[in-house]
Amino acid sequence: MSKIISESHITGDKGVAAFHSYCANHSPFILWRPETVNDFGIDGEVELTAKNSNGKLEATGDILKIQIKSTTKGSYIHKESDTSFEFKPREEDVEYWNKHKLDVVLVIFDDRTNKLYGKKILKIDEGFFKKNIPIVIGKDENILTMGKNDFLEKYSESFKQRVNHNIKEKLSSNIFKFTKLPKFIYQFESKISNPKEIFEKLENTERPVFLFHSKKLHTFFNPNGFPRFRDEIIDYSSKKELSVRELLKNKDDRRIVSELMNLEFKQLCFNEKIAFNKQYDRYFFLVKSKTFNSRIEYYDSKSKRKDTHRTVVAFKEYKARSFYRHFAFETKYIINDEGFFMVINPQYLFTNDGFNPLQDKAEITKLTNYLTSKERNQQVLNHVHFVFSFLARGNQKLIISAIEGSEIELSSYQFFNVDFGIPLDNKEVDKPVSHYDSSAQQNMFES
Repeated sequence: MSKIISESHITGDKGVAAFHSYCANHSPFILWRPETVNDFGIDGEVELTAKNSNGKLEATGDILKIQIKSTTKGSYIHKESDTSFEFKPREEDVEYWNKHKLDVVLVIFDDRTNKLYGKKILKIDEGFFKKNIPIVIGKDENILTMGKNDFLEKYSESFKQRVNHNIKEKLSSNIFKFTKLPKFIYQFESKISNPKEIFEKLENTERPVFLFHSKKLHTFFNPNGFPRFRDEIIDYSSKKELSVRELLKNKDDRRIVSELMNLEFKQLCFNEKIAFNKQYDRYFFLVKSKTFNSRIEYYDSKSKRKDTHRTVVAFKEYKARSFYRHFAFETKYIINDEGFFMVINPQYLFTNDGFNPLQDKAEITKLTNYLTSKERNQQVLNHVHFVFSFLARGNQKLIISAIEGSEIELSSYQFFNVDFGIPLDNKEVDKPVSHYDSSAQQNMFES
């Protein structure tokens, strides 16, 4: 008796062939390697290729595992609508996918329409695992279309490889240029050598931001606008006007400008209830009141949503552990022939009481790695935009000082045209990401 080839076998082969064709016709080419033996919930793997700096196509070593399900009667398709359908995997498949060391993409071939759909399998907490958890497939979001060449865009967050030499891009950066600077730094002999005494003697509004350097007092502001400071603190007759432009040209003198600018920026942050931690050399958002355990800030997201917000301080409890998670950032200055720049580098800070940092280094590392391991280019760009937009109050420029003659102003982002691309993670730039939600933080210690 002849062997009978089942309809399901034919449909399965069609699905594999359709996906193979998709990979072979993708630009850049995607290597498809089917699993020929020991099929335990994986049908094969794909490896990306990319042009190197010499324009040659090469394998990148970036691999995803693929599970292909094919249907001709909708056996894998449930609750279908015009925009989506559900796929219900077997319990043992989900357990296997979750335990796999490489990311897994589920590919569904619908023989009725000859269409392919792909969706990365998200990790499911085994403690909450239930049978027949449906995987929702969006017909527009998850479709794999021949010739669209968007596989890397869809799944870039699953690959370590971030550089694509097949495209050219204008890159956003975390570098901001000072577009307005004071013409002079005023230098004086001081009548009081201890800065603490000056702070005790005069209120904030009675003194400018100042710096002691080489036993001299320096400030961006003409002290005539601060009468008590002029008369009681400095020897006004010793005044010297140091050109900021000339100071920036000299490597030894640049430090005066950057240190004084750092003090100005700290004052701006202080006014916005953002403190500076010396131990970790970073700014961090404070709770606005001791009666609150969290802080939410709204900002201009450059999107249609006018209520974009993020939690910048959150109180977390896990069994016997409790701590505050603060959104934070570091700054540094760059001075070159093109100008004076500030670099903003997003960070986190964890405190035990809303101010004093945790001291357990292992715990801090675990908390930080949990957050940063999930962040890609797009999330970092969101962080940088948030800091600038919040401090600039939604304006295109960040005004550090508006005092006439001593204006200090930061422009928006610096952009760079490059001969390569860094793919975003197929998410909207201003779409809130899950690790800012309190529910996502509950498993922080289980990762």
